[in-house]
Amino acid sequence: MATIHDLIPWHDPVPARQRGGYTTLRQLQQEMDSLFDQLFPGNRSEETTGKQASSILIPQLDIAESEKHYHLSLDIPGIDEKDVDISVENGVLTVTGERTQQEVVKDKTFHRVERSHGTFRRSVKLPEQVNVDKITASFTNGVLDIDIPKIAEKKDPVKKIAIGKK
Repeated sequence: MATIHDLIPWHDPVPARQRGGYTTLRQLQQEMDSLFDQLFPGNRSEETTGKQASSILIPQLDIAESEKHYHLSLDIPGIDEKDVDISVENGVLTVTGERTQQEVVKDKTFHRVERSHGTFRRSVKLPEQVNVDKITASFTNGVLDIDIPKIAEKKDPVKKIAIGKK
């Protein structure tokens, strides 16, 4: 009986390292794969990289600024709110969390597993003029939104100094 790997025309059942060398085409493919891995990390499966795709979990982050606050949005789909922690220490806001691996189904053979699992950590250095005591966060549909209020700049009144005689 043919497996799905038999249907993939570029799948090589004998790894090149076992054949004693690489062909020029194989070397070109490896160089292109390496280039794409550097430009787009985490986009290829274990089958093509020989690595576990699950080891890479880097949530995408947007940072916006308005007149009164900064706004951060992190895409963390598939993660439960209770598995996310937000903290501020020494002027750095850090979001950590974990996406747990789904239970392995014993009566299925997986041909491709691309969904990442594991822990993540994203840190952002905060500007000095923010009120860390009033930071708020909400979590809806896999998006974590964090609002960081700015502290209004205090303008010191101009104080006239009289010039006296000695």
